[in-house]
Formats: sequence, C-alpha cells, structure tokens
Amino acid sequence: MADLEGKLAYSFSSVPSCEDSHFLVIRISDGATVVREALVPAPIAGETVNLGATALSTKQTHAILSGFEIAQTDSPFFAGFALIILRSPNMSDAEAENIASAADYILLDENGMRDYIVNHEDVTSAKFQTFENALICNNSSDSKDISDFTAMFKNAVNADNDTEFDETQQKAGGMMGEIFISALSKAGIDLKIFLAAFNVAG
Repeated sequence: MADLEGKLAYSFSSVPSCEDSHFLVIRISDGATVVREALVPAPIAGETVNLGATALSTKQTHAILSGFEIAQTDSPFFAGFALIILRSPNMSDAEAENIASAADYILLDENGMRDYIVNHEDVTSAKFQTFENALICNNSSDSKDISDFTAMFKNAVNADNDTEFDETQQKAGGMMGEIFISALSKAGIDLKIFLAAFNVAG
C-alpha cells in the first residue's frame, strides 16, 4: 500500500547473495501493468542493499535486461557502463534498446573493450572476473560498488522535493567513475589499461 505521497516501501528476505547471482530485478505493478522497475546487485552474504524504483531506474533496467539478452550474459561490466550512458528517463524503450545494443557491441563483442583488457599482457581472465565481481560485490575498505549507486536512488525517492530528487539521481550517476576505479583497484588492473581500452573502442 502506497503512502499519501504515492511512495511504496518494500523489503525482501532470503534473497540470493552476490556469490550466487549478480543482480536482482524488482518490478512494481499496477494490476498486470509494470509501472516501475529497478535492477540492484545481489547483496554480500549477510548484508542488505537499498534501491529506489523511479522512471530513470525503470528505463535503465529495461535497457540493461535487453543488453543481457543480446549478449547472453549478465555482465556487471556491461551493466555499469549502461548506468553511465542511460541518464534520461524520457527516452523511448526503442531508443534505450538501441543504446544497449550499441553498448553490447562496443563492450562485449569481439575486439571490444573487454577483449582489449583481457588480452593485455598485464591482465588475465581471472583478474577481469575479479573486476566484474567487484563492480557489484566489493567489500574492500573505503570502496564503492553498484549497490552504492542504487542506494542513491532510494535517497532520491525519499527526497523532500523534485529538485532534491533530480540532484540525488545525478549524484548517483557521478559516482560510477569511483565505482569503476574501486573495482579496478580490487582486481589489480591499471587504470591506464582501462582508459586505453575505452579509447580503442571509440
């Protein structure tokens, strides 16, 4: 039941941990119609994650799930980049899907960013897997992961006014750079390799 401001509080127990699953998807429906969606990393075992379902999270989730289907993988690397790119709730579903398709090609296709990084002499497949896992499940001291991003969306939903709501969602987007740097550090991958891969991908 929503409160007087139309906000709906929810919590779940016995969900998979990030050791078993990369992401959870939350859908809020009005009858048979899905009105809001949010994609959130599965929590570290014994911990919780916070999220807020907004128009922007709904568009991001739609695009990310579309990209997962195209790539046949629930890559945190892809999801993290999609959260950077998809910053407007006003795009159509078709536009979001096109962006997801292009991101999949740039990031995960043969000779894309992932291949450049994995094939670098200072990187192994195991290191890249550690990097991907750290994007969603990073318990290193003073680190951030995508759960910090989704927690900002909860803060946005709880904002007192539209200005604070918009500013909080923007802060979440600005956090993604720090999240990627934290994950690279956890994996022992030099930031210069990542930036070079980005430049090669165009």
